[in-house]
Amino acid sequence: MDVVLALGGGGVKCFAQLGALLAFERAGLRVRAVAATSAGGLVGAGFAAGHDVPSLIDELAATQLSARFRRARRGEALLDARAAHHVIHTLVGMRTFAELEVPLALTAVDLDSGARHVLHSGAVAPALRAAIAIPGLFPPETLHGRRLIDGGAIDPVPVRAARRLAPGLPVVAVVLTPRPAGNARHPAAARLDGLPAARLFRRLRLVRAFEVFVRAADISHRALLESRLTLDQPEIIVRPNVAHLDLFGRVDALAVVAEGERAAAAVLRDEARHVAWSSPAAAARRKRATASATGRPAL
Repeated sequence: MDVVLALGGGGVKCFAQLGALLAFERAGLRVRAVAATSAGGLVGAGFAAGHDVPSLIDELAATQLSARFRRARRGEALLDARAAHHVIHTLVGMRTFAELEVPLALTAVDLDSGARHVLHSGAVAPALRAAIAIPGLFPPETLHGRRLIDGGAIDPVPVRAARRLAPGLPVVAVVLTPRPAGNARHPAAARLDGLPAARLFRRLRLVRAFEVFVRAADISHRALLESRLTLDQPEIIVRPNVAHLDLFGRVDALAVVAEGERAAAAVLRDEARHVAWSSPAAAARRKRATASATGRPAL
């Protein structure tokens, strides 16, 4: 079965997306296109560039980016992004989108206008730098005269971009945020313990205030994510159990990969879901979604 992937962010949790890719390959799903943003952009771009999944796991695990972050000395961000940019160069080099083995779209947001941009032409590296530019942590990427940041700011998992990239194919969204918990307490929101000196300074009033802000922003992000998933209706959602992980903490990469593989395999074992993908109702829904997407300006 041919599918298109929609990958969102989650820092080191993105290893679970690689596990999901392993499960898809084992089940015979053929990924024909990828739309991604934030950390999912690293996974999507690496896959689209032709790296096999085991190699991607090795390359990203070897970097353990969180251990290489340094505080920015100047500019509009807390962190120096050179370590992340080195990983981007390793993954895609000087390739253009046209040279990728699998069609790829990366999403970003214009920091000044708030406009959403789907990047799909020209050099991949600067587009990927924009897609991973978490606001406040990494500096915006200036591209075509615009200051661009992580597309997850307004579209956490780019399902609509995936539909427009491969009209008519079912969309599989790999979501690294847990389902809403009702009145239950959420896991700690996008904890920053992996950042330089975070533990040392967390007792400072300013840092505690910033953590409150991060938690509030995370609540808004979760609500936006659920609204977009309800609106965009991916055919299948894979949700690995990675809520307990810090955004930038060191992790056992293979354990996170295994959780992503487990979660994806569990979904794929649901035979009713496979039937639903090919049912007339599902086909009609995809047709409506495709018409809605392609009725807008082309990518």
